[in-house]
Amino acid sequence: MVCRDNGGDDGLQDMIVGYWSDRSAGMRCATKILLESTTWAGLQLRDLVHAPKASRALDVCTGAGHMAIELARMGLSVTAIDLSPEMVRVARDAAEEEGVDVTFSVQDATCPDFPEGSFDVIVVKDGLWNMLHPGTAIANWRRLLRPGGQLIIFDANYYLYYNDPDYLRRKTFFDAKYGVDSDLHGKTNVNNVDLTIIDGLAKDLPLSSEFRPSWDVKELLANGFVDVFIRNLDRENYYVEGENGLRDTPMNFVISAKVPYSSREHGLFESGSDEFLRNIQRQCISLGEPLKCLANPHCVRILVALTEGEFDVNELSTMFCISPSLTSHHLQSLKKAGLVESSKRGKNVYYSVRNPNTVRDLLGILSELNHVIDD
Repeated sequence: MVCRDNGGDDGLQDMIVGYWSDRSAGMRCATKILLESTTWAGLQLRDLVHAPKASRALDVCTGAGHMAIELARMGLSVTAIDLSPEMVRVARDAAEEEGVDVTFSVQDATCPDFPEGSFDVIVVKDGLWNMLHPGTAIANWRRLLRPGGQLIIFDANYYLYYNDPDYLRRKTFFDAKYGVDSDLHGKTNVNNVDLTIIDGLAKDLPLSSEFRPSWDVKELLANGFVDVFIRNLDRENYYVEGENGLRDTPMNFVISAKVPYSSREHGLFESGSDEFLRNIQRQCISLGEPLKCLANPHCVRILVALTEGEFDVNELSTMFCISPSLTSHHLQSLKKAGLVESSKRGKNVYYSVRNPNTVRDLLGILSELNHVIDD
């Protein structure tokens, strides 16, 4: 649940650690309830983790040990870390009570002290939003994963309401419907910790002003992850009226992403850099339809994102800060060029690359061309 960021505001970090240490007894009660029931997080974890038994897993920001114990139940060799000694203590007690073997230690989740390539799976649940430097954490977790390793992030837009009026309306609606602090953690606050403390601290955390999971996708791609997969975990949706019609305000989500097996799969997101795009624009403007399409910087960025997973217009629009109508126009250009295809699921239309190998080869050639131009 807690992690220290070297070079960050130690005062703020100490207050966050102190809050979660005070919450450890309540978190232990909540975790006990979750482990005794079939929870959505446990089911999602079993569905997403592809590693065979005995694979090495790391649970960062373990809190009271919920994810660590679930991983151990799946037969993985589990290490779990948290910066709060009290959380580590109650997590160790929970694992012993459940009869599973987990190695716990008090560690900085932003910069875990393990050798490169130590793990097959890394899981973080409700940890990134607590961090002062979440981007640094993702980069370091990638270093700890072996080729083919998997990172799974459970998180939410908990405090986006401080910076987004639509999310403030969302919070006001559900608080009125269900009551403030009506969730499991509110109900298991056994030692009456002031839950508004973390609300105040969260105002100064960077992810309280980032729309997610779009932020996560950009960071994962920038750090060379592939096979990015997103799943919305909201039990209820809340829609707001926008300039392009109704817009969902997603809260809870899970993301799975993998480290490529070879360098050939790696680094395509770098081909979205501004200098690269300018060079490609000069070279491709007079070539065939696919390369003409890639003379547009937005088309390149969209195509690179689609090599890592399926996205709809709104997700891509948010990811690259361009309007949905312009995003749709670029997608149609990519589709006309034979690079992208679409499929409808329910009311949403999702886009993906038509031939992943061909598109990767094309982007690889353009990347090499960029190096030649630079030389």
